[in-house]
Amino acid sequence: MVRHIARRLLLAIPTLLAVFTIIFIIVRIAPGDPAIAVLGDYASAEAVEALREKMGLNVPIWQQYLNFLGDLARGDLGNSMISQKPVSEQIAFVLPYTLELTLAAILVGLVLGIPIGVVTAIKRNSPVDYVGRVVSLLGLSFPAFYLAIILMFFFAVRLGWFPAVGSAPFSEPGQNLRYLVLPAITLGLIETAYIARMTRSVMLSILSDDYVRTARAKGLQE
Repeated sequence: MVRHIARRLLLAIPTLLAVFTIIFIIVRIAPGDPAIAVLGDYASAEAVEALREKMGLNVPIWQQYLNFLGDLARGDLGNSMISQKPVSEQIAFVLPYTLELTLAAILVGLVLGIPIGVVTAIKRNSPVDYVGRVVSLLGLSFPAFYLAIILMFFFAVRLGWFPAVGSAPFSEPGQNLRYLVLPAITLGLIETAYIARMTRSVMLSILSDDYVRTARAKGLQE
């Protein structure tokens, strides 16, 4: 087991190196000058040259690549071209909110998807099953961004129950929850469709097993 894990970790090294190399190439062949993109089209030539020197764009391409890998190894992702703040700090700031939204969406999907899948499996080929399957199909085919727009329009713009955009610090749990509801429901409904279909499929497989048919023949209620 240890050898298997070690082998997998060793195989991950060339994969990561290939990914980083592709990212470096894409960024370098993209049109435009990063220094001009930061300073604007009307920046002086001296300012542009100084920023290029600061960003390490004046050194040979192979040295830029080595500097790129070295910065990644140290966890230095550079500065954002929009905010000019360290990218690692911005990721650290939004990561807790991302995890919160992810867990909330999974919770919504589990709370809704499992009961729907169980009921539609038990009521197979009934109107309840047909409705559940249609709803699941719509959930799988409905774009999440379009569902988000609809929910924002009704519950944020028209009714004003929840804010449309933004977030609140964890020190204000009430406000934080208000900002969380709409995006969590949006992503959770998509997860509900997946979970409901998987639960229904598993339930149908279990209900067709021999021991279940035997129990049903002996009068055990489902």
